[in-house]
Amino acid sequence: MRESASRLPFGTILLFALPALLVGFMHGPEQQIQGIYAKYAGLALSALAAATLLTRAFDAITYPLIGYLSDLTYARTGTRKPWVAGGALFSAFGVWFLYRPPADAGIVYYGVWTAVTYLGWKVAEIPYQAWSYMR
Repeated sequence: MRESASRLPFGTILLFALPALLVGFMHGPEQQIQGIYAKYAGLALSALAAATLLTRAFDAITYPLIGYLSDLTYARTGTRKPWVAGGALFSAFGVWFLYRPPADAGIVYYGVWTAVTYLGWKVAEIPYQAWSYMR
């Protein structure tokens, strides 16, 4: 691979990496959320696993669609930035409800907010990752 004629400034690289850091902070608690719902909402782990499986199956359909639509987007701010910003806001909305369930949260509540959260993450992450491969 040949060396680029000009290097990006460190500040630009840092600003580009910042969204990945913030998404990483949201993904950490994701590993524990099923246990929290099982313990405090009394939901069966098998039901939580089934709901998670359904949301991930939904992701198998939406991921290629997000990539296709983000490739078609032409905005004044850039092709990927509106997707990253919109996905970040959408995922923050989902995370708020997923990580702060009411006392009577059931499996439908968990499933819906898990789907919203994953969709928001991927609406931001897929264009963000594609943006890093652009030349």
